[in-house]
Amino acid sequence: MIGAHANHYNAHSIGICYEGSLDANGNPADTRTEAQKRNMLELLKSLCLDYPDAEVTSPGWAFSFKPIKNIKRN
Repeated sequence: MIGAHANHYNAHSIGICYEGSLDANGNPADTRTEAQKRNMLELLKSLCLDYPDAEVTSPGWAFSFKPIKNIKRN
């Protein structure tokens, strides 16, 4: 099944959805637990190994690119 996360890219991309990111008042906030942060990074590492030529883009405002850029691809 083709996802609906990125217009014009859905047929050849992988979308990862993080549910949350709002505080109790509905304002943007990083509500991830340490386990969620760790597991997201592990998932991205695994995908980068499976797809070494893939580009990781648009992780969203709550996600730092720094740990993603340091992922070993091989």
